[in-house]
Amino acid sequence: MASALGCARTLDVRVVLDMASNQTSALDDLIAERKILVCVGSGGVGKTTTSAAIALRAAKAGKNALVVTVDPARRLANALGMASMPSTAVEVPLENVSGRLSGLMFDTKTTFDAVIRKHAKTAKEAEEILTNPFYEKASTTLAGAHEYMAMEQLLMVHEEKKYDLIVLDTPPSAHAIDFLEAPERLLRFLDSIQTRAMLRTARAMKGPLGLFRITGLVARGVSRFIGSAFFENLIQFIQSFDNLYDGFRTRAARAQSLIRSDATGFVVVHAPEESTLREAARFDTRLSQANMNVDAFLANRVHLAADFDVEIAQEQVEQSCTNEPALELYTESTRLRLAQKIITLHQQLEFLAKQDHEALTTIANRANSRTPAVPLFVTPHFDAALHNLEGLDTFACSTKRFA
Repeated sequence: MASALGCARTLDVRVVLDMASNQTSALDDLIAERKILVCVGSGGVGKTTTSAAIALRAAKAGKNALVVTVDPARRLANALGMASMPSTAVEVPLENVSGRLSGLMFDTKTTFDAVIRKHAKTAKEAEEILTNPFYEKASTTLAGAHEYMAMEQLLMVHEEKKYDLIVLDTPPSAHAIDFLEAPERLLRFLDSIQTRAMLRTARAMKGPLGLFRITGLVARGVSRFIGSAFFENLIQFIQSFDNLYDGFRTRAARAQSLIRSDATGFVVVHAPEESTLREAARFDTRLSQANMNVDAFLANRVHLAADFDVEIAQEQVEQSCTNEPALELYTESTRLRLAQKIITLHQQLEFLAKQDHEALTTIANRANSRTPAVPLFVTPHFDAALHNLEGLDTFACSTKRFA
């Protein structure tokens, strides 16, 4: 069967990044051993930027990297400097880089269709399922379908063995937990007494006579609520699923194993704010309980103490007022006020930096208490949005270990 992702295609509008410099990043430590890195955390903390930056650093290190987003907000395209993100892998051209970088926006329906075709015994059986009205509705609206199919696509990409590193950008916390637990929930569902009873009943209804009997019952009762046509489609879908049961169960077990294996690591992204720090701690606890590998915490948008000399700044203000024609008319009192404003801004920055440092102490202690200890990275607060490849490289190169 052809890959669920299709063939990676190159962007029509060439995006060029010259990364010939050998500037290092703390994020480089993350890409050495894992095959999959999953970025998790609250909404709005920078998971998408972090995911794209890690994949970009992997490409610079000579790896063939893929960054995948399951976040419905679809911010990954902007992070890669692209107009849109399709559901097939798109290669981002990079100059002076030995590796390769591709991006992909997960699509539930596309992946669900690929899974059906993979597990159906014949092309005819697959077509019957794919054209069933119940399936067409269930494949996009069924509870848990989005989360499990995202995990299924991750498994598909991994098993293709095409990429050296896959970086996964997950949705905000609650949905990311659903994503991580999707294989286990599917296994519980498939192994439940109710599911097995449903499949046995559907088998008993196979054949024209069985369907006729159930149709007669529906006509007298159930059809008043859901309609006989809907019920027939549902029964036919369940009968078709009977042949897919073993395949789904095997794949769910394999996905569950992959997410807990040494091939996969997690990066918990947060900000130096109480609410996101609580979420980070909650994630760490859940990941630990599930025996998943936490590789790092990353604090984004951190105010850092500036290497700032007040006396030098005042001298520079004086020189500017003396040497710049537009500033020569400033009075001495105006110059003093300007110098004082610079000092005040510096003091405010120092205050914010101290607050952020104190806020991160708890999560730093948590990271250090792990066995083995995991790093806490910090990325500075940028005034402008990092919406292109140059910005992503700046993000990566500005990331340092917490001290």
